[in-house]
Amino acid sequence: MKTLALTPLIKTFVRPQCLDNLLHSIQEYQTAWDVQFADILIIDDSDDEHKALNNSVIDKYPSLNISLKQYEFNSLGLSKGRNEGLKDVSTEHFLLCDDDFVFDVNCDLGHVLQMAIANGIDILSGHYRNIKSLESESYKRANWLGFIIENDEFDICNIYENSFPEFMYCDIAQNFFIGNTSSVKLVGFPEDLPLNEHNIFFLRCKQQGLKVASTSKLYTKHLHLRNTNFDYDKYRMRVVEHKNTKKVLGTLTTETGIHKFNDYINVSGEKFYSPLWLKNILRQKIKRVMKSKYASPVAYFLGKLKLKKYEAEYPSVLSTSATLDKIILEKKSVARIGDGELKLIQGIGLGEKGDRAEYQVFDALLAKKLKHIIDNPIDECLLCIIPFRLGHDDIKNYAKGLSYWENFWLSAWPGAKQYYDSNYLYGNACISRIDCFKENALHKIKSIWQGRKALFVVGEDSHWVDEPRLFGNVQQAQHIVVNGRSSFSSYDQTLSAIREYDTSWLVLLAIGPTSKVLAYELSKLGYQALDIGHMPNCYLQSIGERDSPEIEHFNNKQYKRNK
Repeated sequence: MKTLALTPLIKTFVRPQCLDNLLHSIQEYQTAWDVQFADILIIDDSDDEHKALNNSVIDKYPSLNISLKQYEFNSLGLSKGRNEGLKDVSTEHFLLCDDDFVFDVNCDLGHVLQMAIANGIDILSGHYRNIKSLESESYKRANWLGFIIENDEFDICNIYENSFPEFMYCDIAQNFFIGNTSSVKLVGFPEDLPLNEHNIFFLRCKQQGLKVASTSKLYTKHLHLRNTNFDYDKYRMRVVEHKNTKKVLGTLTTETGIHKFNDYINVSGEKFYSPLWLKNILRQKIKRVMKSKYASPVAYFLGKLKLKKYEAEYPSVLSTSATLDKIILEKKSVARIGDGELKLIQGIGLGEKGDRAEYQVFDALLAKKLKHIIDNPIDECLLCIIPFRLGHDDIKNYAKGLSYWENFWLSAWPGAKQYYDSNYLYGNACISRIDCFKENALHKIKSIWQGRKALFVVGEDSHWVDEPRLFGNVQQAQHIVVNGRSSFSSYDQTLSAIREYDTSWLVLLAIGPTSKVLAYELSKLGYQALDIGHMPNCYLQSIGERDSPEIEHFNNKQYKRNK
């Protein structure tokens, strides 16, 4: 049995049954993985009766390396208790645990620890899997909110609610994490804010420059057992004294003044999503009503009203014809930013890894690069977006009489508008869609590559086709075939392969979100690079030979990597 250089740090209070469940699960975990934790630190400030019960629990597990420290009743609170435990951590890393957690033997803690070390992470957070009993075979994942704070004044937050990627840098994460002991000691848990110190702790970590990330690979079961024989009001009396006003659970002083935080975050008076239970219940009821057949006319009318407001806020977009002129006459490169790119920036992957529907799993570096492109446009590369109203929307009546894009902007625009610049004149992302073929002569589109050497960068087993009626006028054609799924994983190799060709080659990219990053970077190197996506399939759609450009992903055997 090898030693796992990780110290579980547990603050407990009047819940011996929870502590028993946790220690039993730790013992089972050590047996399953043939490892032993270097130490298990337990901090206890229960009353005398529960201290005795906790001692009896600990005596049941002599094989565990348990260090128990007991303090005067109700003298610590959660944060101070954790700080007391931190003083005795001797390993380089510790695992922060609540006493109502139950270790999951499927979670590879050694792997997650190495992930934290390899990436130089100070805090690598996981998530909870709520269970109803120890025998539960199913669980409900706790709502995970990943925050990224955009500036030091904490005025702007990006919130990732629904996705939980394999690895993602963030500023605020779950209160179950592997922490670098020395780094966390520098910050300490906020003893001045004993109730819901969670967000304040992470914001102070940010102020101190700690690197925080989250991973779906780290998880624990959560089984909350309340002790009905204990008078919790005695405990609450001490906590309530520290609350400033109703619903305000803490303050953080910065150079710009004092900011107040509610259950999750509400900074400087700005309204952010707060998953309060009542708000969630009301939202679900409204969704059920809106999905009913009787609500469709109402939803359509309300949706159109909102869309009119959003359209007024939307930036200016060139026509497909004007966008083609910039490509043909000014030799602009093109990076198209659509719904997929916005989802990736917000931490949402496009399909799960290994699934048939996998398109591009979430990648923190890809998200960072996409956001950099949007925030820092360059003259050589024209950023293109979908016009707010699609003249030839190919997905009509997507829901409640609205099109796909109308429904997308109804839900996405309030959170996505921060990524758009009202002073930038965007190109039209529909240059690769059926719209372009309906609005422009085919010879104008084909003049982009007329007589030029064209380098096609396409996905292995992808939906790409070499359509001679569209590309038959090139002088010479070469192909680079890369991963058809999550192509960003081979980004460096793809860029190197392209650079083996000189800048006289026109680079035509059809590898999903990676195309945007390549077009941007290649344009800075002197290439003209076009993110053309589904263009050949949209051409076939425009002449009635295909129903949809997106069907049959990864089924085309034309392109293998040895081509």
